[in-house]
Amino acid sequence: MPTPKTARQTRKEATREALKAAALVLLKDDSSDPQIGAITKSAGVAHGTFYVHFESKEALLDELLDDLNAELSVAFAKDWAQAVARRGAAGSHPANSLPSSARNLTEGGLRDAIASTAALYLDFWRGHRGFIEVYARRAMAVPSVDQLAEGFSPGLGQALSAGLALLAGQRSVVLSPTRIALAAQGLLGMWLRVGLQYVFHTTIARDEAIDLLVDLTSGALNGLLARAPGNTREPS
Repeated sequence: MPTPKTARQTRKEATREALKAAALVLLKDDSSDPQIGAITKSAGVAHGTFYVHFESKEALLDELLDDLNAELSVAFAKDWAQAVARRGAAGSHPANSLPSSARNLTEGGLRDAIASTAALYLDFWRGHRGFIEVYARRAMAVPSVDQLAEGFSPGLGQALSAGLALLAGQRSVVLSPTRIALAAQGLLGMWLRVGLQYVFHTTIARDEAIDLLVDLTSGALNGLLARAPGNTREPS
């Protein structure tokens, strides 16, 4: 049984969350890099309190990125599960269980599920445009080796790898862990580039960006699964 938090620990956690929330609000209102003084003022705490919780503003931005990626991963999982359930309920399989509905999604509803996820993805990041701009400027100036190798969303990469492994298993395709991991990074890179174009170019229509992500992703998945060593099934 976990040890109950003390009142001091609870206050400290609340202050840390207040600082992050204040930074996000400032970044939504303005794409310029907010100063620490503006963040602490918005959070209602003393300037020095910031350094009790974060070594630097860069550390705060890194934690915000982790939080946003985690939030997006949860939203993706929920959206995908709903797409599977909708497809399963509307399909020909009598059993409305997750395995049967997932199988039906694989056969006929993959594009619909990708479209739903793409819409969620584009809306989420456009809603955080200011943060993306500030973080991207910093990351491009001083990228870390880990970020170059794993990307800026390692959690999403792991979740996507798990999804690809499941999809391959449903289609009786054997893919090595390395191939799955590389494919996940390739798909993430593709979504990142399309997403950035959509977020920073207001002339790009939302439906156009969604359609492109659906075409690129479904084509890549079908090609990956059809060309895998030992696969004898035709792509759907």
